[in-house]
Amino acid sequence: MRVALIAIALLISTLGARGYFDDGNDLLRICAHDALGMCMGQITGHYDMMVAVGFVCANTKGVNKQQVKDIVLKYLRDHPAKRHQPSASLTIAAMTDAFNCRFNGQKVESSPR
Repeated sequence: MRVALIAIALLISTLGARGYFDDGNDLLRICAHDALGMCMGQITGHYDMMVAVGFVCANTKGVNKQQVKDIVLKYLRDHPAKRHQPSASLTIAAMTDAFNCRFNGQKVESSPR
């Protein structure tokens, strides 16, 4: 029991240090060696989250999952200095650049900190 509590405490302490699971480097690595569809799932999950919380992106009618994945991967390759940032934030930045996404009607700065 004591060992389990220590393991849980260590896990929680490492998650708190970053505050998120994957950064852009992790996502690029996942996508480079993806045999299980995790890359597509993670990127489309980010996009679905954007829509669910209120982002509206222009000219996305007919856009498919592969296009969204291609847009995000291109953004990651074109912005290596930002890849230490959370992968979800970088997906938002990529989609905002590509489709002029807005949050609750407000223009969103496409580049995270």
